[in-house]
Amino acid sequence: MSRTRSIGPAFVLSLLLTACGGNAPDTTPPEAVRGVEITATGSSIRVRWLPNYAVDLSHYLLYQGTRPDSLWTGGHRITSTWRDVYSLTIGTRYHFGITAVDEAGNESVMSEVVEVTPVNAAWETQLGWTAFQAEDYSGALYHFYLARELDPDHAPAYLGEGWSRAYVGLLNSARTSLEQAQSLGLATQDARAGLAVVLKLLGESNGAIAAADTVLTYEPAYVFTWRSSIDWRDLRLLMAQCWYRLGEPFFEQVQTQVDLLDPGNGLAPQDPGSWTVDGVLYESYAVALLMELMILETVIGG
Repeated sequence: MSRTRSIGPAFVLSLLLTACGGNAPDTTPPEAVRGVEITATGSSIRVRWLPNYAVDLSHYLLYQGTRPDSLWTGGHRITSTWRDVYSLTIGTRYHFGITAVDEAGNESVMSEVVEVTPVNAAWETQLGWTAFQAEDYSGALYHFYLARELDPDHAPAYLGEGWSRAYVGLLNSARTSLEQAQSLGLATQDARAGLAVVLKLLGESNGAIAAADTVLTYEPAYVFTWRSSIDWRDLRLLMAQCWYRLGEPFFEQVQTQVDLLDPGNGLAPQDPGSWTVDGVLYESYAVALLMELMILETVIGG
């Protein structure tokens, strides 16, 4: 029994080329590129990859995009195993892939697609404050730390770190961070207010009073930028509490702050009949004044 062998176009082409002394065209692409890595510095990145050892390698192509399934290339023929990309948008996630092209124009399949989100100290600091506002102080501290790693002189990161540490009770390190923010030139009322709070909690009444008084001198209607529930009233209450802690010689200063916070309190040091707070008459002005401070802390406390 005889069999008929069909002759395909590729076989015919091969015969023709052989008859003419030619070779079959190269249609085999290089192997895929491997080992793609990205190093980011602010809005710039460097993409690196392992060499492709195809004997007829011509160049590489870099593909990029903000979606892994929609990458584009500018067609630049890259002959090294790295490429710098500039002017990327901070906070935007980018995806990159590499292909190898041989001298015949055959292009390999895409390498593994890697991703990167360019960030800078300002971006990480903003993420820190976002976490702070959500009362995620551990998350806030993580982002403020990253901001300092990116820029050790980025004062706003130290400010956020100081406030966050204060909220988790790390008072000494909070103080250090807030003082560092100021030493780097961040002379904001937020930094001074944070230091006033920390010094009060550390028992340093005079320092706390001085810091709070500076804030209110420059900004009488102060409101904390990152938490509006903390404002001038908290600072006046802080001053009153610290003066009370310093003792009876400073009760006049305490009363001054109380009058500003609660104008109708009616307390008078020399009038025992006025020593009434929340409907209760107390036997001494000192106790009545203390109870007034405790009520104010309940009402005002930020």
